[in-house]
Amino acid sequence: MKIGLKTRFSDFDQVMELDPEFVEFQFSDKDADYPFSPKIKYPIPAIIHLPEFWSGHLIDISNIKPENQVLPLNESLDILQNIISKSEKFFSYFTNERNIFILHPGGMSYEKDIPKNNIYRMETLIKSLSLLRTENSEILVENLPPLPWYFGGQWNSNIFMDGEEIGEFCKTTKRKICYDISHSKLYCNYAKKDFMAQFEIFIQNMAHLHIADATGEDGEGVQIGDGEINFKPIFEKLKKYKGMIVPEIWLGYTDGFAGFKTAVKRIRNLIK
Repeated sequence: MKIGLKTRFSDFDQVMELDPEFVEFQFSDKDADYPFSPKIKYPIPAIIHLPEFWSGHLIDISNIKPENQVLPLNESLDILQNIISKSEKFFSYFTNERNIFILHPGGMSYEKDIPKNNIYRMETLIKSLSLLRTENSEILVENLPPLPWYFGGQWNSNIFMDGEEIGEFCKTTKRKICYDISHSKLYCNYAKKDFMAQFEIFIQNMAHLHIADATGEDGEGVQIGDGEINFKPIFEKLKKYKGMIVPEIWLGYTDGFAGFKTAVKRIRNLIK
């Protein structure tokens, strides 16, 4: 597997000095218009993680009803389509075999919604994905944590957390996903699900991997080995995985990227 690092255009040169095997750009709502036009082709692949926010509102392509600080469905789709169309050119500066966008599906609400509405959210997500057009890339939807923090408050995810639900989504749409291990552990703690049983479903349907440890129901982005996840059996199962893995450590870029460096070292030790 290839081990990469998260980056933004603002710290890209510094991240490249760490010799990642690929980079994953974490886009803000302004990055599609960033004047990135290097004179060289970088000898590694790049992935783009599409933004969750736009001008102080959440992008939500699973939206079924108005919600404070969440963009309407049509506006969310228009914004994402514009970002994708503008951003595909960035892949040409890297040695990609596949051009991938990572996307959070939305479906969040400030108050926990009634379960029956989640059927409509999943239907809306599937239809929305069919409407987004790409020229030379594919979109991988990422599984969500149960209790994300937005705008200084704790929200609720309503869909795209459970392995069985996501497995059915992959079967229906013929799509692969981005699997976030930390998000999955938080969901399993929250929903009282067996983490390794969920993991077995996810590894059959993933095409990209985000990794961090986790604690409780909302402690995501914990340094690998410092939380509640036992990574040894996970990496035993990942021996045949030939894709990309990127650590998502909270504030991992501070102190000269100390958190990211530690995570990469621990991943390499687990791979041995």
